[in-house]
Amino acid sequence: MGNQRKKNLTKKHWHQTWWGIVLLLVFVIGVIYLAVFLYTVVAQIELINNRGFQNLNLGDEFNNSFVNPNINIRDLIETTDDPFSGPMEAKVVIVEFNDYQCPFCKQVSPIIKQIREEYPDNVKIIYRDFPVISSHPQALSAGMATECASEQNKFFEYHDALFDTQSNLSDSNLKLVAQNLNLDTVKFNSCFDNQRFKNEVLDDLQDGMKAGITGTPTFFINGNKVSGVIPYKNFKQIIDAILDSQANF
Repeated sequence: MGNQRKKNLTKKHWHQTWWGIVLLLVFVIGVIYLAVFLYTVVAQIELINNRGFQNLNLGDEFNNSFVNPNINIRDLIETTDDPFSGPMEAKVVIVEFNDYQCPFCKQVSPIIKQIREEYPDNVKIIYRDFPVISSHPQALSAGMATECASEQNKFFEYHDALFDTQSNLSDSNLKLVAQNLNLDTVKFNSCFDNQRFKNEVLDDLQDGMKAGITGTPTFFINGNKVSGVIPYKNFKQIIDAILDSQANF
């Protein structure tokens, strides 16, 4: 009887056994990993929400002012001095804010081209610049170069060619693209070297920030904002719905 009582008194609890200690360690490590994961997710969300308004390194020429929130968004973004395709008075107007170094802009470019080809009489597409200079330092120069190409009625060819050579947007290569497209290189190089369209590109950027853009690509379809790489079928559903509603109005 005495020996049995002694055994009961000396019997270890589960957390004092080797397997109990291992289980506790696994539990603690799991809690730590969960906490780190949650912290990372929250930090990423905050970064996405704020990245468009911080560290753009635009210089003194950029006036980071915001317009009255009651302003008509279409009046702000649907410009008449930017390159566009389609009829002037189209039923559907898509405004694209683009960064030529943005990999997602490259991914969506053929989708927008397909829309341009499929809806030549019903959809107007306005192309505007949103160079995120802090992470894409060559995007500003690329935007200026496309404006110089647009001056020679070669915007679309130059626009598409830049995405084909996105890995090299150096000044020399931007000029080489113009040469390969048979542009007047003397005129193009003068336009580019003198930064004739720098203010135009920065105006696009400022309007984009006023419109609440935080990343590229961002689209406005009849004033309604959609962001990211949108599949063609989704664009088509939206366009067809607008066209149908206006046809039945």
